[in-house]
Amino acid sequence: KEVYSTSCDLITPMKATPGRLEITTTHIYFWETLEMRAKEDVHRAPKDRKWRLDQLREIHQRRYLLRRSSLEFFLVDQTNAFFNFKRDRSKVFSKLVDLRPPNLIYSETGTAEEIFKRSGLTKKWQLGQISNFDYLMQINTIAGRTYNDLSQYPVFPWVLSNFSSEEIDLRDPRNYRDLSRPIGALNPERLKEYLKRYSDMKGGEMGVPPFHYGSHYSNSGTVVFYLLRVEPFTSLFIDLQSGKFDIADRLFHNIEDTWNNCLTNPSDVKELIPEFFYFPEFLTNSNKFYFGKTKGGIGAQVDDVI
Repeated sequence: KEVYSTSCDLITPMKATPGRLEITTTHIYFWETLEMRAKEDVHRAPKDRKWRLDQLREIHQRRYLLRRSSLEFFLVDQTNAFFNFKRDRSKVFSKLVDLRPPNLIYSETGTAEEIFKRSGLTKKWQLGQISNFDYLMQINTIAGRTYNDLSQYPVFPWVLSNFSSEEIDLRDPRNYRDLSRPIGALNPERLKEYLKRYSDMKGGEMGVPPFHYGSHYSNSGTVVFYLLRVEPFTSLFIDLQSGKFDIADRLFHNIEDTWNNCLTNPSDVKELIPEFFYFPEFLTNSNKFYFGKTKGGIGAQVDDVI
């Protein structure tokens, strides 16, 4: 029996697929708009999807393109789906909660700060009940970050600061980055420049609100920069670069160089992505893409990340 139906977009890293979300007493359905499929490839199978209601574990309210208009569903099998609605997100949310899915354990409302305070995550982490990785991932989730939207991709910090030694002693605090400061404030000399720029802009003469950093610690460009060697991010990177790979020197090919650039370049304050801590394969050029050579073609060929 149908409970509610509305138009929406299914959001994935590759695209937003228009369609309709249909909620019944037993399932959630997504039906792709036929007109959209006809524009792209009339012969391909529709991207219709179906989820059993008793598999729904969490419902998170999300933003998409800076609008509070989305929901993300997390399922018992560890998969998820992200939907953007034109106007009736709250109605979809309430209809699903009212159906009382048997495995639904999370349907919080409120600001991220309020939800985090109620979660008790920090206490669990301090007691060793959850790992560092799980703690950071859950903070990212509460903050609205998701693998389904590259502009809101999960963020992980640079942890180590020594990438030049053959071996490092993990008990030596000198090998670690200062986590009490954002990456833009780690280099004292560069920080002075940021503070000066902010001070100079305070008068408003430039017509722009004052800011410290001209870039962000995470954006879609950062994600595809790191995941260049793994599809579908390879294709996304090529799309971002107008149909080709970037100049070899600007590609991600050396962790130490990237770290040093994040410390010294005034326009580079990017942090890391979760894959650094569980998916080392993304550093390997398994697909044998040709990325070119550094130093204008006379240097080393870019291949695996070193």
